[in-house]
Amino acid sequence: MRPRGGSWVALVLIGLGLFFLLRQTDVIPSDVSIGPIALIALGAVLLAIALTTRFGEAGLVVPFVLLALGIVLLLRDRGAVSQDFSVWPAVLIAVGAGLLLGGGVSGVRLGRRTPTVERQISLDGAREARIELRHGAGSLRVEAGSDANMLLQGSFGGGVRDRVRRRGDRLDVRLETEDRSWWRVGRGSRRWDVALAPGIPLSLDLQTGASESTLDLSGLDVPSLSVNTGASQCRVILPQRGETDVRIRAGATNVDVVVPKSVSARVRFQGGLASRRIDEERFPRTGSEYRSPDYDTAENRADIDIQGGAGSFTVR
Repeated sequence: MRPRGGSWVALVLIGLGLFFLLRQTDVIPSDVSIGPIALIALGAVLLAIALTTRFGEAGLVVPFVLLALGIVLLLRDRGAVSQDFSVWPAVLIAVGAGLLLGGGVSGVRLGRRTPTVERQISLDGAREARIELRHGAGSLRVEAGSDANMLLQGSFGGGVRDRVRRRGDRLDVRLETEDRSWWRVGRGSRRWDVALAPGIPLSLDLQTGASESTLDLSGLDVPSLSVNTGASQCRVILPQRGETDVRIRAGATNVDVVVPKSVSARVRFQGGLASRRIDEERFPRTGSEYRSPDYDTAENRADIDIQGGAGSFTVR
């Protein structure tokens, strides 16, 4: 049972009364202000709610931050640390701990993970498709399916919103995370496993956040691939046949691009602080790009353009 509005007011009044009573009896020293105590009390209440009710969906970040601020300010009041002691290290630790433990405590022990839903989208006679995946944080896997009549089928942790439009012989599909709350980053509940039709040309536009992505496109026909990813790990296995135009935009991430042996490639790279490792035996450097010797005449080839921030990028 959770407190209703009047109950919250009563709890606040009781807490204030106890604080002033304990200070008058010198249990709490007179030089301790109410601010730190209030922050610690509020953080403790929110932590208890997170662990015992459905409000645990909100994660542990906010309770941990309130507790950290309250403890640091209390230590200042008591002279345990200097007045110029910065609160930011404690806040950063609290945020990290909240994200890390949000999945482990409220997601595993109490079993309250956000729901996983199943989706299927029939090809319905379409000859090609454009698919957008707006995943956000979590885990994403994309691979070839076994049913040539099913454009897309998969399971989506955290729910999914879909939009399907028919444009002549082409299907336009957009899937995005139903729950986009930033505090769920650490909950580990956004696992997407997506299988795509192997028999038709697919234009893929994928956007991920703090995630781990595996895109096994080896059994698919993908003329166009666009990947935008943030702080993540991303592995891309390119199609074994046809021509593929690849555009990767990445932040603080590790990206591993695997080019099948049957495919030639041209690789262009732009990156500030990023490191790069490119198999120059397969893709010798020519000026500002890396290129297979037979790229211009190859039937199966990939044109790869990578823009990266502070990360690591491998093409092999």
